[in-house]
Amino acid sequence: MKKLFALVLAVLTVAGLSTAAFAATVFAPGDLPGFYVTDGSAFALDANDVRQALGYGYGYGYGYGDSGLYTSWIDYCPEDDCRGVAFFRIEGGKVYWVCPTCGESGVISAPGSSSGSSGSVHTATVCPTCGKSDRLSYLEDGVKDGKYYEIYYCSRCQRLVYVEAKPDANEYGLNNTMKCLTKGCGKIAKFKDFIVKDGTVCARYECENGHINNIVVENDIYCPGGYHTRGYYVTVVTVAGGSSSMNSYATARYGETRTVTFTPFSGYTLASVKINGKEVVVTNNRVTFVVEGDTEVVPTFVRTTSLQNYTIRTLVNGSGTVDVAKNGTHINGYATVTAKNADTLVYNFLPTSRNYSVYDVKIDGRSQGAINFYTFTKLNADHTVEVTFAWNNPYADVETKYLSAVEYVTEGGVMGAYTKVNGKSYFCGRTGITVGDLVNALAELCDTAGKLNSDADRRAWAVNYGIISKKTELSADCDVQQACTIIKNYLEVLEDLNKVTFTKLNRKATVRENAISLNLATAKTFDANRNLHRYDLAAICRLVARLEYKG
Repeated sequence: MKKLFALVLAVLTVAGLSTAAFAATVFAPGDLPGFYVTDGSAFALDANDVRQALGYGYGYGYGYGDSGLYTSWIDYCPEDDCRGVAFFRIEGGKVYWVCPTCGESGVISAPGSSSGSSGSVHTATVCPTCGKSDRLSYLEDGVKDGKYYEIYYCSRCQRLVYVEAKPDANEYGLNNTMKCLTKGCGKIAKFKDFIVKDGTVCARYECENGHINNIVVENDIYCPGGYHTRGYYVTVVTVAGGSSSMNSYATARYGETRTVTFTPFSGYTLASVKINGKEVVVTNNRVTFVVEGDTEVVPTFVRTTSLQNYTIRTLVNGSGTVDVAKNGTHINGYATVTAKNADTLVYNFLPTSRNYSVYDVKIDGRSQGAINFYTFTKLNADHTVEVTFAWNNPYADVETKYLSAVEYVTEGGVMGAYTKVNGKSYFCGRTGITVGDLVNALAELCDTAGKLNSDADRRAWAVNYGIISKKTELSADCDVQQACTIIKNYLEVLEDLNKVTFTKLNRKATVRENAISLNLATAKTFDANRNLHRYDLAAICRLVARLEYKG
């Protein structure tokens, strides 16, 4: 197939260009004068002198319109069998041509149409990079990735442009049918398409028996620069953070290998490399690959600080916990978390019950207030998180010095509100307690399995283990000495059941001695033997739960 110069393709999509020197009709060779003048340029148009463009010497002459685009020129005749030179001009968005040598004329039209008596017509296109056609040069037809294309070169973007075309065996001087080459077949094989096989372009024929015949037609692939360089174009994209070098030319034949070496700049490291959009293995800052088509290599360099692990430590005060999500995924544990610069960490602060709320959150010692979550992004240092949860007292009457004890029994389900007035709950801490109240509370403390579901169950449990006797009057007011006796019995049972030893409990000592040792009562309080109230019971439960033990 004959090649036209870049100027032919450069005008295919230009609409409405014309000059006063052009008529609106299609010229035939006999209609043209000996010389044609346009925009101050004279062109010889007779068969003998066509190559002598006045004012330009031996070669080609061009005329420019007001737009700066070529409006007329001389180039090789589009006819394949003609060796003459034709005159070209633009009118109405079409390219009209006439050749004095062969006497033929024709029109190269915009996309979708063509007219004229003869001539090669190529599909008009634009460069996908710059979106223009004025620098597109038709090169040739060829095969890439198993498909047949018209191949153009954009000199503005310095890249090849492929326009898929319908393949025809005649393009390589072959017939569209042939006798199947498979031994013993003899059927007619029809041309299907062009393929690249083992680095060569082949015409593929298939017969009705399904036999495939591949006829080699060429082994060169056109590349930028106008030469058959036996290869595909390999591009290594330049990005911030490093440089690269390739071990050979930027073009390679099908099946050849290329190695690209990357050199990170100071403070950077090579994070990844993608070849034609797919990430590949990098070894010692090098990638080696086989060229099977036009290839684009894209490295990614990142700052070394972005790869460093940073540590976030968390301290929790009060009744609550912390949930941490790393890049949207929940992670187990919050005490120590490691992350990188690119990671996102979201800390959610969760009270254990509705009676608790966040009181304060400190990040690196600086208060952030009563916030419910905190987000870390773009880490470049270690951090500390300290969250404090506060109890929201549900009662209207708790005395300050008993607040912790009441909080403990309330949140543990050991004790609750004593009464409600006008919708408000009252603990009524100064209200006296009975022996049964004490027994129920102690039983509830150790009932981790949830087997004691009623007061009767709890009292039966206490009698069974000898904490109280069957004759114990549970409805009687509970005084200090009776309470200390029951607690001593209770702790001894816990020691036996759990095989532990309370550090301040002495089984051989008296109830009075143990009460003082365990801080249940002072000597004065024990001897006074006053009746206990609800605040006392709450304090006893908290104290028993916090006793130290071995085992």
